[in-house]
Amino acid sequence: MNDQENLSDERPENQSSGRSQRTVSAADKRRLLAFVNECTLAETITRFARPRDDAATIRYTNLLEQRQNGVPLSRLLGEAEFYGRRFVINDQCLDPREDSEVLVRIALDLLATSPPPETDGEDSVPWHIADLGTGSGCLLISLLAEHEKSLATTSITNSTNSANSTDSTNSNNSSDSTDSTDSNNSTDSTNSTKSTDSTNSTKSTDSNNSSDSNNSSDSTNSTNSTNTNSTDSNSTDSNNSNNSNNSTNSTNSTNSTDSTNSTNSTNSTNSTNSNNSTNSTNSTKNANHRAKLGSTPESRALEGAQNSPPLQHTAVAAMGVDVSCDCLQAAEANAHAHHLVGIAWRQANLLDSNAYDGLLDGTGTRPFNLIISNPPYIRHDAALDPTVTRYDPARALYGGDDGLAFYRSLAKNLPKITTHRALIVLEIGATQARAVTEIFHAASGNAFDWHWQGTHHDTAGLDRVVCLQLHHRTPLPPTTELNA
Repeated sequence: MNDQENLSDERPENQSSGRSQRTVSAADKRRLLAFVNECTLAETITRFARPRDDAATIRYTNLLEQRQNGVPLSRLLGEAEFYGRRFVINDQCLDPREDSEVLVRIALDLLATSPPPETDGEDSVPWHIADLGTGSGCLLISLLAEHEKSLATTSITNSTNSANSTDSTNSNNSSDSTDSTDSNNSTDSTNSTKSTDSTNSTKSTDSNNSSDSNNSSDSTNSTNSTNTNSTDSNSTDSNNSNNSNNSTNSTNSTNSTDSTNSTNSTNSTNSTNSNNSTNSTNSTKNANHRAKLGSTPESRALEGAQNSPPLQHTAVAAMGVDVSCDCLQAAEANAHAHHLVGIAWRQANLLDSNAYDGLLDGTGTRPFNLIISNPPYIRHDAALDPTVTRYDPARALYGGDDGLAFYRSLAKNLPKITTHRALIVLEIGATQARAVTEIFHAASGNAFDWHWQGTHHDTAGLDRVVCLQLHHRTPLPPTTELNA
């Protein structure tokens, strides 16, 4: 088998066994090859077009057979792609789906366009976010990373605009200075010419006085006359000589100014080129850093995280909650792999009303003003693809007899941990928008009201996300009372 055959679409094999096997795409094969060789996808083309040694060959063959038998690629690799990043998953984590990315986009829009609801004036962190049923943490981590990237982009844009404004001001000042210099040079040239003309006039007078020495009275008159109309050849030559010098001096003065201006222009160009070179180098480093994130298997991603400075989230405070400790371990590993620190991870069964009371206890955490969640919402009798029921944990799939049990718990208990006008972004089943909205409206009572904010579609045009806002009729007690 040559390298091209090794990566081409696979036809069903082992037909004699009587067992039907799935076709494995070239893309999946390349991912498996990168996994066993511990290299990037690009290196499977440039360096490692086949397993690098006997051990890698055995491992690759085993993984390929499992993939042909229907095991999801993410379960074989122990990682899944979501929102342009890779996330470690284990058998207790729901496999991230592309449909859930719409929830991240809606939450990002809210962070960018909505004022933080009911934040303390002294609170330097306006957004307090909770991801309920966090699993691998893919929703929360994607939201935080994208929001941080947006803030960084805004900061760079503002800095660039400020620099351009400063450069424009300096350019105007430089032009004014040049104009002033040119004016001074022109004045000096005029003064020099006038001085020369005065000298020439004196010399002409002296020459005429010498030639009329016989009559002093006439000499005086002649001098006066000569001062006015003298065309003596020596005087003319002298004037021509001086005029020639003046012209030369004026030209030299102009050339000197032009030389200075040229030098300044060159220095400005060199400075600009230097800045552009620096910016280009930094841009390349940032691009390489972004390409490295999530482009390698789990071990290399975690190793890269140790060598990179963590991001500091000054604009949000965040918590991920899940009933599974294994999920929380995967979520924390993913946060570190993507250079995020400061996220609180809490274990709680959110179908239990008492669990909500403990989320803020002993942590100093303020009530949340943004909740995101992809809860279990599948009916217990729903027919699912065998690869889903076999490899995704049941507790992350099924939401009771009608699939709505988790939403009932949220509608009843979220007011305990959220602020007035808190925003709630929930993933739903394609036919559940009306039922979920009615559950929240029915939970409204004397203390609070739920307000529907909108339903959003996934890439297939199906209902996938519902947004609500909580209105407390009486304000929440201070955080210290909640923690008492």
